[in-house]
Amino acid sequence: ALSSHDVFAGSMTSVIGDMPGLTHALYDRDDEVIGSVADGADAAHAVYRTTARISGAVPEEKVMQLQRTDLGWRVVTSDELGILEAALHGVGRQ
Repeated sequence: ALSSHDVFAGSMTSVIGDMPGLTHALYDRDDEVIGSVADGADAAHAVYRTTARISGAVPEEKVMQLQRTDLGWRVVTSDELGILEAALHGVGRQ
């Protein structure tokens, strides 16, 4: 009976509370776009490098699929969304 907004907000609250390491890994880092490839007029694939802000971190290259909308470019899928999805499957539901 919850709205999609409420479900998302509740899930993110659980992730932040139950998995602080995952949340930290998503925002405490440096990202650099390496390049992109157009896939028609309204889709693209971006390649980017992310490096965690911790001693000894090794940069990782990742891919993100984007779609143009009336509101601008939006992420369709990415390597990191797959990780987040797996983490959310493990969050306890009330």
